[in-house]
Amino acid sequence: MASTPQPIAAIVLDSATTIYDPFVASGATRGMIIYLNFLNTGSVDVTVDCYLDKAADIYILDDKVIPGKGNVEWSGCITMDTASDLLRAIASVTSVVHVTGTVVENA
Repeated sequence: MASTPQPIAAIVLDSATTIYDPFVASGATRGMIIYLNFLNTGSVDVTVDCYLDKAADIYILDDKVIPGKGNVEWSGCITMDTASDLLRAIASVTSVVHVTGTVVENA
């Protein structure tokens, strides 16, 4: 089974926004989130939640305040191995938070 690092990028809205779905994006059988960077491109503070959408949500960021023009980084390893697993985020202000990151996919 080959493991391939892949970049991800999305703009977070003020409703649940899917940032990454390994089973749709590339046909992978497993995705491992290893790095995320949330950048607030606006001038006011924004509150962000980021979570793995499962039967019981797993929060990566919970009510994290990102200052205007600031950013928050997360690194670790969360495995997505079920077809219903989605990485999602929601912001208090729409379209000002840009998220980039790296996932490792197994095909």
